[in-house]
Amino acid sequence: MSFDLNAKLSRMAQIKKEKPAYRSLLDFYEKIYIEKDWCSKSLELHFSGSDENYIHLKIKRGFPILDKNAVQFNVEALEGFFHKLLFLSQKKSPDTATKLAKYIQQGNLDLRKTIIELWNGRLDISNYEKEEIGDLSLLSFLLIECIKPVYEYLSQKLKRFIKEEPWKWGYCPICGENPPIAEISTGKRGKILFCIQCGTDWHFPLLRCPFCGYEEEEGIKCFYVENEKQYRIEVCKSCKKYIKVIDVQVIGFKVPLDVENIVTLHLDILAQKKGYRRGGAFHLII
Repeated sequence: MSFDLNAKLSRMAQIKKEKPAYRSLLDFYEKIYIEKDWCSKSLELHFSGSDENYIHLKIKRGFPILDKNAVQFNVEALEGFFHKLLFLSQKKSPDTATKLAKYIQQGNLDLRKTIIELWNGRLDISNYEKEEIGDLSLLSFLLIECIKPVYEYLSQKLKRFIKEEPWKWGYCPICGENPPIAEISTGKRGKILFCIQCGTDWHFPLLRCPFCGYEEEEGIKCFYVENEKQYRIEVCKSCKKYIKVIDVQVIGFKVPLDVENIVTLHLDILAQKKGYRRGGAFHLII
């Protein structure tokens, strides 16, 4: 289920009242969502598509259907989005973000080239000098965020194929990313996995691990936080990875899972303290 900007901002406002500890973080992400919406509307993107028979064949064989070679976008718009995100980060974390901004201003980083390398899967953040940049995780976060409008646009174009052809795997059928969060409803036999990179959701068996495929009634263990029955952590006894799960029946209505992913950071901390590893992507900065 897709949510527009207003729905996401409304959910954030509600959570800030319920969980004041998340107010500062949500204030930051609110601005990111607003800037991303502007970028999405101004992004010039051309997608030549693919042969539909070939797409259905890829789905049957378990290959993500996005063909990056069929996509053209104006890197300038994404570069502008990156700078706006960096500006917001300077307000949140002045020391770290300002060091990165100076590094870029001095001509040490070709942003357009770097964005294209990221899109093509050739970027290795670890090759950059941490001493000069400061926080490599901030650079990684900003780059990933600035390219999300492209992924989200393509997800909207391609997700109809997933409805026509069931997807059996735990990684995203569009872009191949692992899901950090899922949704369940009481009485349903399955859960809905959510890709934080492109916004795609898809149905998946309730008792199957999305990361290793292990499926057994005793194979999934759940942890709850006191007074938060709407949230839980599901861990796999086989691969020792976890996924965060939202019970919409407890909440009472559908919620944007990208927002819920932000406000369940305490679940990530809890799971990792218990020795479990993150199964899905972590496209967040705290």
